Amino acid sequence: MTSAWVLDASVAVAAATGHPLREHAQRLLRRAVVEERSLFVPRLFAAEVASALRRASFHGALTQEAAEKALDLLLKLPWIYAKDEELALAALRWSSKLGQARAYDAFYVALAEKKRALLWTADARLVQGLRALGFPGVKGLEEA
Repeated sequence: MTSAWVLDASVAVAAATGHPLREHAQRLLRRAVVEERSLFVPRLFAAEVASALRRASFHGALTQEAAEKALDLLLKLPWIYAKDEELALAALRWSSKLGQARAYDAFYVALAEKKRALLWTADARLVQGLRALGFPGVKGLEEA
C-alpha cells in the first residue's frame, strides 16, 4: 500500500452536503491536503460529483448557488485524474465480483488496486463487499 489515496465521489459529496458523515469527509479532505497525499480519481469523478450536487439542489438540500460553490471548491483540490478507459475492464470485473448492476463504484476500486492506494468511501455496502472479497485497502468515511 502506498501513501496515495483514491477518494470516491461519495466522499466529496458528503463533504459538501448535509450528509451524516460531513465532518468526517471534511476532515479527511483537509488531512489529504495537509499531508500532501496523492489523490487519485477516475475521470468520471467530476461528472458524478456534479450530478450528485445537482440532485441535492433539485431536491432542496442545497441551493443552486451552494452546489456551484461546492463543486468549484472540490474541483480545485489537487486531484490526479486517471483515464477511465485504462480502468474499464478491471471495473467491469470488480462490479461483477461485487454483484453490482453498474460499474461506477468499481472504477474507484480498479484505480485503488492499480495504484496500490487506500480507497476511501462513504458507501458502507462497498466497504463491506470489498472486505468480504479480501480487498486490502478500503476504509469507510466513519473511519476518518
